[in-house]
Amino acid sequence: MPLQTKEGIVLITASVEIVMSPNAGYLIRPTIDGVAPDVAHALHFIGEPQGETTTLSLSRAYAVDAGAHVFRLQFSCQGNVSARAGWLTVFQVR
Repeated sequence: MPLQTKEGIVLITASVEIVMSPNAGYLIRPTIDGVAPDVAHALHFIGEPQGETTTLSLSRAYAVDAGAHVFRLQFSCQGNVSARAGWLTVFQVR
């Protein structure tokens, strides 16, 4: 669902709770209208023999034009990874 914004800055925050097996990894990054606005991302890899549960979060500010935009969270994983819960929030800053 598109979000109507004014021209200016939006703050994108995201958090995902993940369960990872040994030697697994997970990466998240925001997209605006289907495009990653930069190369910034959050990632977590483990080599622990027992696996782990963790929360991966990111916050970034981006300039946007006025209009309707679709904000999403893109992710990729390696190994056995389960995303249990997560959220994406977009705030119009100015």
